[in-house]
Amino acid sequence: MPSHEAVVESEFVFRIHLGETVLPFRALEPMQAVLPIERKGILEDAKIEGYPALNAWWTRANQVWEANRSSERLTLSQQLDYHGKLRGQLPVGAERVAYTKSGMHLAAARVSDPRAIIDHTLYWAAVATAEEGRYLCAILNAVVVTERVRPLMAYGKDERHIDKYVWSLPIPMFDPANALHQRIAVLGRDAEEFVAQVGIGTQHFARQRRLVRDLLAESDVGRAIELAVTQLLDAPGSSQAALADPTEANITALLEAGRTAEARALAAGTRWEAALAPPLTKAAETASATGDLPANLHWVAENATAYRAKWVALKAGSLVASGSSLATLQQELRGRVDRAELTLMQVPA
Repeated sequence: MPSHEAVVESEFVFRIHLGETVLPFRALEPMQAVLPIERKGILEDAKIEGYPALNAWWTRANQVWEANRSSERLTLSQQLDYHGKLRGQLPVGAERVAYTKSGMHLAAARVSDPRAIIDHTLYWAAVATAEEGRYLCAILNAVVVTERVRPLMAYGKDERHIDKYVWSLPIPMFDPANALHQRIAVLGRDAEEFVAQVGIGTQHFARQRRLVRDLLAESDVGRAIELAVTQLLDAPGSSQAALADPTEANITALLEAGRTAEARALAAGTRWEAALAPPLTKAAETASATGDLPANLHWVAENATAYRAKWVALKAGSLVASGSSLATLQQELRGRVDRAELTLMQVPA
């Protein structure tokens, strides 16, 4: 599409952070965008008309959108605030942490700019202080976090989408009175100063991130962060929650990745063991291949009280039939439906 240049009221020119502007411990120079927003919200069309330059820009932007959008489902205003992604950032916080959505490594950096908006390609969290932000960045950028989460990550060329599972780890809220938390925050500050001195050049942002990670791994501050974050995750009471606590969420994550055997191993000795038992492998594996098994497991969790100890036949997260025993359920299903499409399981007692 052709570029568009014009003079616009400065109050509507914002800086935008994309995935490519965030490296570990370092936010790069953001992009710029014209947005019809004020401190408390998005401007309605009638109010936009009160700003001549913004109105001209917005009219032109709408024309370009209408001519090039892939479907007629959303207007430009609706797309800008789809799922509240823009409105949810207003008013803009003084201190935030932004981190990447995809990949097998997180990259997290502080954003201390009240004129910066964070694009949907990043996650963000408001923090009370810069100190808390540095604490979170040190944790999210630590290699040990990737290692602890990796068993739950989806397989691809490499494991990916670490963002889905990182908060399964026992990461405590920042406590300024906690000596270890303070230590991690100070190390986060030192890492920011270290990375700020790295010459990243003009190479692709993925290479820039890799360069920063490699240099941190060889540095004193990087090694100190790994030790401190390991100590945090292994603190009494937090003991490897993401891997050792066989919760529905972690079992479901493995099932979604097609890793049924690992899900069964995680469920061993828990109330989920019967639901994933090998005798049901044929039906369960078929459902897992189509994505039904995670939905069915969620149904069991939601209806465990009403169907306690009963046998159920499920399809795509919905109940097909139930019985007091497997034989009763099979009798109920006879001639009604293709068994290959179902998951049969006993609801935990």
